[in-house]
Amino acid sequence: MVDAFRFELGKRLADLINEGQTAPVATVAACMAPVPTTTELGMAYALPGDAKSLRISFDPEKGWSVHAPGFDQNLALAESRRNWLTAVLGVKSSHMLSISDAIKTGFKLPEGKIIFLFGDEFDSQGHDGELALSGPEAYLERYARVIRKLRDSGYRRTFLTTDHGYFHYIPADHEVIEKPQGDIHWKTRRAVVGKNLKHQTAVLTKIAGSELECLTPRSVNSFKTYGGIGFFHCGTTLQEWLIPLVCIQWAKKSQKTGIVLKPIAEITTQEPIVEIEPETRGKKNLFGEIDGSYLGRQITVKVRDGASGKMLFKSGFVAVSPKDDLRQIKLEKVPGAEGRYGQKLQLAVLDADNEEILATADVTLKLDMDEWL
Repeated sequence: MVDAFRFELGKRLADLINEGQTAPVATVAACMAPVPTTTELGMAYALPGDAKSLRISFDPEKGWSVHAPGFDQNLALAESRRNWLTAVLGVKSSHMLSISDAIKTGFKLPEGKIIFLFGDEFDSQGHDGELALSGPEAYLERYARVIRKLRDSGYRRTFLTTDHGYFHYIPADHEVIEKPQGDIHWKTRRAVVGKNLKHQTAVLTKIAGSELECLTPRSVNSFKTYGGIGFFHCGTTLQEWLIPLVCIQWAKKSQKTGIVLKPIAEITTQEPIVEIEPETRGKKNLFGEIDGSYLGRQITVKVRDGASGKMLFKSGFVAVSPKDDLRQIKLEKVPGAEGRYGQKLQLAVLDADNEEILATADVTLKLDMDEWL
C-alpha cells in the first residue's frame, strides 16, 4: 500500500518487474480513487473488502470519518486501518511493515500467507520538493527490489495499491479561482466539501458513501495561493484520480537462473568487459524455448583487492533473462581507486537484491592506476 502513486508509475514498475523474465508476471489494472483524492479516504478504500459498504462523514472538529459495517473504529486513521487488518483478516502485527524496514539488507521478512507493506516515499518526497528534482526512478527500483524480496521469501502473489495519484506543477502556471459558495464543511487548495455547493467552473462530484458533495478546480487551478515546488492531490485531474493496481503473479515452483562467468584472468584497461551468460542457455527445448519456471535476476559485478577487500571496479545493475545469450558487462573504475601492475584481485558476480555470490574469478591487474587516471 503506497501513498500517492500514479498510473503511469504503476506501468513503469510493472516493466521493471517483467524485465528479464521469460514471460510477463506483472500486469496493471486501472482504478479510480475516491473524491476528494485525499489519504484519509483513499487508504480506507484501498483495504481489501467491499468498498461500497463504507460510510463517509466529516466533522469540523474531528475531521473525516470512514466506517465499515461491524467495525466501530475510524478507518480514516492509519492505526485503525491496521487494527481492521488484524480484526478482519487476521494479519499479525509482525506482518505489517514499512517499505523502509523491508528493504534493509539482512532484514528477513516474516513467513506466512499474507503480509502488508506500507510506503510513503512518493508522498513525503513530493511534498518536500525532492521528487520533482530527483524523479521517481530510484523509488520505483526500491519497490521492484522489495517485490522480488517478497517472492524470494515465499510470497508468490503481490498486489500494489494506492490511495490517490498526484500532480506536479510550476507555480507560475496555475491560476487561483474564486471560492465556491454553499454549506462548506472541509476545504483544501484543490477541493471543497460540503452541501449545496455552487461554482461556475469547478467540477461537482458526489462523495461515495455519504450525502456530501465535492467541488474541485479544473486542470491545475486552485482555490487559494501557495508557493514552492508544486505537488498536490485532492483534485480530479487524471493524474490524481486514475490510480494503478499492480498485480504480480510468480510461478508456484520457480528458481532464479544461475549465472556462468566466462573465463577471465587479467584486467588490462580501466573499463574492463566481463562476459556472462545465464545457466539456462543450454537448457532450451527443441523449439528453442526455456522452461517458464526459470526467473530472471538482477546482477552486479564487483572487483576487489584480494588482500584488503577494497573495491576497484564495479558495474551497474543488469537484468539477466533466462532467454539471454552471451552478455557483455562493462565495469567502471571506482572513483579514487588505486592499483598496481601485478596486483591480485577478486572478481565476483552478485545478485543485486541480496548480495548472493553467483560466480567468482581470481584476476590479475595488468596496469598501474592511481586517482589521477
